[in-house]
Amino acid sequence: MKSFFSLIFCVLFASLAAEGQGWERVYPTISNEFQSSVKKILLNPAGGYLLLVNHEDWDLGYYNFHIVGLSEEGDISWIKEFDTPFAIKMVDFIQTSDGGYAVLYNRSSFGSVLMRLNADFEPTSSVEFNTLYPNVKVYGKQIIENNEGFWIVGKDDPSPSSLGMVAGVDDSSNPLGLSLLNYDDIYNSGVILANDGGFLTANDGNKDAIGTSRIFVRRYSSSGMDVIWEKELNGGGNWIGFGDITVAPDGGYVIAGAQGSGSEVTLIKIDEQGNIVWQKSFSQQPGQPAILGSCKITPCVDGNSYWAILNTANSGASIVLMKFDLQGNNLLTKYFGGTNDNEFALTVSGTNDGGCVIGATSTGLNRWLPFIIKTDSLGNTFSSAVAGTVAFDIDNNCIADTISLLPKIPVSVLQNGQIVAAANVGPDGEYLIGLDSGTYQISVQLPSAAWVICDPDTLNISVNNGDTLTSVDFVLQYNPQPLDSIYGYAFHDIDGDCFRDSFETAGYEGWPVYLYIYENGAVIVADTVLTGPNGYYVFDELTGATNEMYANLIIPGPPLGSGLLCHPTNCPLEEVFGFPSGLSHQSNIAFNCDSLPPCPLIEVDIATNVIRPCSTSVYHINYCNIGVEPASDAYIEVTFDAGLDVTASSIPWSSANGNTYTFDLGYLASGQCGNFDITVLASCDDPNGTTYCAEAHAFPDTCSLPPGPNWDGSQIEVTAECTGDSVI
Repeated sequence: MKSFFSLIFCVLFASLAAEGQGWERVYPTISNEFQSSVKKILLNPAGGYLLLVNHEDWDLGYYNFHIVGLSEEGDISWIKEFDTPFAIKMVDFIQTSDGGYAVLYNRSSFGSVLMRLNADFEPTSSVEFNTLYPNVKVYGKQIIENNEGFWIVGKDDPSPSSLGMVAGVDDSSNPLGLSLLNYDDIYNSGVILANDGGFLTANDGNKDAIGTSRIFVRRYSSSGMDVIWEKELNGGGNWIGFGDITVAPDGGYVIAGAQGSGSEVTLIKIDEQGNIVWQKSFSQQPGQPAILGSCKITPCVDGNSYWAILNTANSGASIVLMKFDLQGNNLLTKYFGGTNDNEFALTVSGTNDGGCVIGATSTGLNRWLPFIIKTDSLGNTFSSAVAGTVAFDIDNNCIADTISLLPKIPVSVLQNGQIVAAANVGPDGEYLIGLDSGTYQISVQLPSAAWVICDPDTLNISVNNGDTLTSVDFVLQYNPQPLDSIYGYAFHDIDGDCFRDSFETAGYEGWPVYLYIYENGAVIVADTVLTGPNGYYVFDELTGATNEMYANLIIPGPPLGSGLLCHPTNCPLEEVFGFPSGLSHQSNIAFNCDSLPPCPLIEVDIATNVIRPCSTSVYHINYCNIGVEPASDAYIEVTFDAGLDVTASSIPWSSANGNTYTFDLGYLASGQCGNFDITVLASCDDPNGTTYCAEAHAFPDTCSLPPGPNWDGSQIEVTAECTGDSVI
């Protein structure tokens, strides 16, 4: 039997902490992925915060995630990386009763996986819910732990027309049961531990043909399979969507959602039997953009109020923080970000000093970055800021002339070598970044190498508490320079690491190298050269090309008749690059090729789709003369299983001997390739699952060369025999 009293005990005594300082931080160094977000925040028992950071790596084609430890001041203490070989999206992160942690993620087209971690964040077990429940695809939205084990709530399919679902697993990875709910079109789901060891689930969806979304709340016993009661919250006949559910400090539960197609925040207080105690709705504030409903909610540690987060619906989306008393009355509303960037809040937790910490994502530095907001009990972060302009110098005299050409340029704030804040320049050329008091360095990220900053390119500043430091300005010039050269090697990669090491001096001569230089998608330079000795090439006539542009260099491989056979590698045959640090660029392309004998060498393969008895199938035969010399009177013999009858072919066969068919190819030049198809009928007497074999063999298949004049008649002979499963 598990005990949860220690967790509750810590929360009760946390309210004695003192008032804390607020702050805002972006974290570009956690990962280089284009899109990162803080999915969940936990209070670290050792102090500070624990972040679950979700990433989408567009280059590698899969997702990974990090768990990050932060200090109370928002500094990174440590980072733990978790990579997976498949696409995942993080769902939830909780502390477990044994002092460890659990993360829940969904695999694309597969379902939910529960990963258990020890107190040092090392994986101890992993449970795939679709293995536990093979007849249902389990896609979780949230997870809780009770005395029986772990329970997830979600839906049975990633599509919109899915059924609500609750599934459980015990500490030994055994299934506790699965329950499908009798309503569909599930979008959001939540679960919260009840006071008696059971739990409540809440989902939005439809239960009949009305087509209007409602919220359904179920109370389960601790076993997870007994439904004590179910309630339907229909929003007075209007559309209502679910956002979050939390335990009310004064008893019962509070559900946060949205009405009016998401334009109104809705809070609903229910008692232990699911009866509505009160219901409140809130629309957008005067002069502020429309809100985007379904919010997250959590009690403040003082036990007298709630924090709630949501987002605005405008193009420069901002984060909205609201505070409510225990009767659902709005105490304060704060807006964060959104002036020149997009910020989206995803999670909120009450902090021990009476404030809250918000996990979000922000478009600072022109990519989605993990973003944390820490507030005091009044929802404040910084009382200080830095402000300035980024202007354009038209005549290159380092005097600002206009700001109209420079919106969306990122401005970064560094402290102790780390980026602590960032913002994009607005259409008026201005920026404003909230900061704590202290010393910082401010820099601007240039659009390309063709832009330069009038000295200095980094400004040292000191921000005083309660003040906004203004006139921290930058002046940029547009000064593109003509490119000098692009050069490199088509080299023999001995160790297969795609990098030209000092010992890899051999290269491939006479190979074509193609270069394209682009500006705004238009080709400015298109040129071809041949590699010289050691595979060296150079493009040094780049008329019209500047360091504002980008290039695509391609070395497709050896030309026909080169006498080389290149083996597949993981090294790219082309490179796309800009010119961030100079007017020249070196691009080395790796190959691993062997010399071919001076004779014809025909490569052939044969493939087909699934073969079923009493049905026709098509075999595809592809061939190439990869040898140095042409092949005269070439032909291919194709032998089929006795259970297959040949009925047709795309080229005629010249002879048939039993199940072997001969196809004449005639003259094949070096490098010449071709293909043909053969249609077969499988025997109707064969059972399903029968394996059929086919073989293709190309001729000529020998390469006999006369010995050299220095041959002394010696030979190398190799003999072998099979002993058990080994060749001796």
